[in-house]
Amino acid sequence: MKEVYAGMDIGSKECAVVAIESGGSQIDSVVFKTSERNMVAFFSRHPNSKVLIEECEMAAWVRATIKPHVASVIVCDPKRNAWVAKGTNKNDRVDAAKLAELNRLGSFSEVWHPDDEDVAGFIFR
Repeated sequence: MKEVYAGMDIGSKECAVVAIESGGSQIDSVVFKTSERNMVAFFSRHPNSKVLIEECEMAAWVRATIKPHVASVIVCDPKRNAWVAKGTNKNDRVDAAKLAELNRLGSFSEVWHPDDEDVAGFIFR
């Protein structure tokens, strides 16, 4: 099965996701209204995806929502992604594509998110 690297730009109203293969060629790109159903529908087309998202208010929810449907979900530190944050051509699809490429290259700093919801509740209260 081929490796698929996805970058996801999360917004409260819309999400952009770009999926690329191991050689860097784009295989899918979509913008959809932010919802569990839409995220699951996208990743059901790419169940082997390794997904990279940036830390934000919705990161824990998105991670928990898509984790059962993909190979992995990693949350990264947006402050260390100057290529994304300081890009001159800023839009959701471009940012998602850059995240997918950083994911493919392994060029990001991970932010730890617990798998155990009880631990997560203790940490964030």
